[in-house]
Amino acid sequence: MILFFTIFVILHIHFAHGANILAITTLLSPSHHLFHDVYLLELAERGHNITLLGHDEDKHGHPNYTHIVMEGVYNQMRKSFDLMKMKDMSDWETIKSLWSYTELTCMMDFETQGLQKIIEYPSGFKFDLIIWDINNGQCLFPLIDKFGRPPVIYINPFLNQPNTFKNVWQSYIPFMTHTHTDHMTFWQKIKTTFFNILLEITREIYLIPRQQELAESHFGKLNFTIKEIERNVSLMLTNHNPVFNYVEALPPNIIPIGGLHIQPKPLPEDLKAILDESKHGVILFSLGSNVRCQDLDDDKIQAILKTFSKLKQDIIWKFGHDKISHISKNVHIRKWVPQNDILAHKNTVLFITHGGLLSSHEIVYNGVPVIGIPFFLDQLQNIGNFVAKGIGLKLEFEDITEDNFYNVIQEVLNNKSYSEKVKNLSVLYKHRINTPLETVVYWMEYILKFKTAKHFNLSTRDMNLIDVGNLDIILFFSLPFLLFFIIFNCAFYYIFKFLYKSSNLKKTKVS
Repeated sequence: MILFFTIFVILHIHFAHGANILAITTLLSPSHHLFHDVYLLELAERGHNITLLGHDEDKHGHPNYTHIVMEGVYNQMRKSFDLMKMKDMSDWETIKSLWSYTELTCMMDFETQGLQKIIEYPSGFKFDLIIWDINNGQCLFPLIDKFGRPPVIYINPFLNQPNTFKNVWQSYIPFMTHTHTDHMTFWQKIKTTFFNILLEITREIYLIPRQQELAESHFGKLNFTIKEIERNVSLMLTNHNPVFNYVEALPPNIIPIGGLHIQPKPLPEDLKAILDESKHGVILFSLGSNVRCQDLDDDKIQAILKTFSKLKQDIIWKFGHDKISHISKNVHIRKWVPQNDILAHKNTVLFITHGGLLSSHEIVYNGVPVIGIPFFLDQLQNIGNFVAKGIGLKLEFEDITEDNFYNVIQEVLNNKSYSEKVKNLSVLYKHRINTPLETVVYWMEYILKFKTAKHFNLSTRDMNLIDVGNLDIILFFSLPFLLFFIIFNCAFYYIFKFLYKSSNLKKTKVS
């Protein structure tokens, strides 16, 4: 009987083939690292061998998860590039800064021992799949060639980019730094379309050639172009959920996985006690992982503290520096907080945030009203979306005073419409067929199995902007009208000239 049972178990064990997967995430953002960590850990749990090349330290030590750190780049970038200056930039200056940031990251990555370590992998070593954070690091595309050109999946923790698979002509989606909604005026549509096209053109004529140049300076002459690699990317998984993000007409090779990073966990005991025992509710205040507290003006910090001292609610403030003082009893300072798990607690009544996209998804998922204080990039659009959906208010950091901050907080706390609307969105947000994590794992294992997703590709991938936007067709149909207009004006001019001369001639004869 025991022998029969043993044979039965052996015959019914599911032997999963563990694939070798390389993930490359070169965007400098601790929160984005957490986003990637969720699905990479799940893939490791499913028996796949994961190698991550990035900038953040390994904190879990999973046996199937090898983490190669490109060391020191965070500190170098903080000295060379001030994100806070982007707050006051024009759209054109923002685009230039994005390309400058990408170029700087590449040059700093080239100097790391971490990158050198993966370059020195044996020449015959192969990965079965490469996962690439779309937002940075095309100068490292030679690694794709080095490891045998396996299938590549883009993953995007940010807003969808107009250059993704030539998805440019979307006049109904605001440019990333614009605060108006998808219901735009004529001039807003012109502005949005102009900057989306400008972003794509400058990417094509400057960024990609520069990335090619940087790649060849480090890896030697390449037998391929970065554009060729991009054209062969299988599909993209993007941090998008139409309940919060603006609704987009996405092709089948762009898969929405909004809220992937939201994985509920138990609260630490000290924070749990604060939340459980709060009589009037808790306000969470966090400006994210990229806004450094030591860069904030002292007068603003004092205005915030004085405002908090007037409130009956408890405040949990993520503040990553020791320079704060004169703290009232209802304010609890922490250098790090489990943001989503605090938002999930029933006693959390308000979230004051910078409006990053990951935080935005947590707000809607947990149904917590919001006050948004934007600093740069997509935070402006996200907070504009909060206001448009009626789930919160926007407050510029420069406008924070003791009275102003207090009044905005009281408005959101006392006007129940904000809470009701965000709770309604939360129900819709959670109601889906599969979880984002299940979706990610499904598509990654789909590509591992079939090696491609070309059957999902739009033909726009191989078109230029003129073809994608039907500019040639528009010109074709416009030409007859243009010719008619020219001929009509010429005829009118010569007729008028003839009549004028005739009139003058008659006057001359009469005189």
